[in-house]
Amino acid sequence: MKTLLFILFAFTLILYACKDNPTVIEPPVSNTGYKKVMDAVSGSTKFEIYKNGSENLTFGYNEIGFKVFLDNQEQTSGFVKFTPRLYDNVPTPGWVCQSAPVSSRFERDANGYFIGYANFIKATSSPFTWYGFFNYNDQANADSVVFNVNASSQAQLLSFRGPSPDTNWYCITLISPFTPKYGLNEFKCMLHTSADQTGYTEVENAEMIIWPWMPSMNHGSSSNINPTYSGKGVYTGRVNLVMSGGWEVYDTVRVSGNTVTPIPTPKFIFDCP
Repeated sequence: MKTLLFILFAFTLILYACKDNPTVIEPPVSNTGYKKVMDAVSGSTKFEIYKNGSENLTFGYNEIGFKVFLDNQEQTSGFVKFTPRLYDNVPTPGWVCQSAPVSSRFERDANGYFIGYANFIKATSSPFTWYGFFNYNDQANADSVVFNVNASSQAQLLSFRGPSPDTNWYCITLISPFTPKYGLNEFKCMLHTSADQTGYTEVENAEMIIWPWMPSMNHGSSSNINPTYSGKGVYTGRVNLVMSGGWEVYDTVRVSGNTVTPIPTPKFIFDCP
C-alpha cells in the first residue's frame, strides 16, 4: 500500500512539473534559402531582388536580399538602400504616398547577398501600386520600379496612431510565430514609428506587455515573457498558448514612460492547433 501511494505521489509531482515548465516551441530556422523575386534595371545597373524562403514579396515581414551588377559585374562591397512607396493611382484629396518599415541599409553577408528586411503595410490592390527606389553605394540607382506585394494568411502587422497628444504612427510587425504550436512559443516582433507614414524608424527603447486571451474559453495563460529589445528593431519574448483554438495576444507598448497604444489595445490573432 505504501509503495502504491508513493508511486501516485511521484506521478502527481511529474504532472505538476510538466504544467509549470511547458515545452518551448522555437521558430523554424529562418534561413530556408533566398529565392529570386524580380529584377530592377536602369541602364547598366541591375538589382536582383531575393526573398528568404519565397519567390513572392508579401504583406508583413520579409527577409530580403539583393545582388547588384554594374556593367554586368557583380558588386561585392558597399551597401544597398531600398525605398518602397505606395501610390494611389486615382488620387484622393488629402492622401499622400506611404512607405513601409525597411532596413536603413542592406549590408552584404557571407553568402553574397545584401540583406535586410521590409515590412509591407499593405498588399497590392486597386487603386494602389507599389514602386521601388533602389540605390547602390550612393552612386547607382534604379527608380520607380513597379513591384507586387501579395496578401498573406499568416503574416500580421498592426498599424495605429498614438493617443493624443502623440500624433506619431506606430507599426508592430510579427516575426514569429507565424504558425504557433501548443505550449510556450517564442514571440518576436519589430516596432517602428513614423510622423507621416512616408518614412519609418526603429524604436529601441520601448516597453512591451503582452496579454494572451482565449475568447471561446474566457481565460488567459501564465508563464508568458514580455518582449524586450534584442537589437535591430526586434523585441523578443515568449507567449504561452495552453489550449488548442483561437487566441488573441494583446500588445501594450510604452515609450519613454508613455503608453502609445490606443484603446482598444492592438492584438495579434492566432489559431493554435
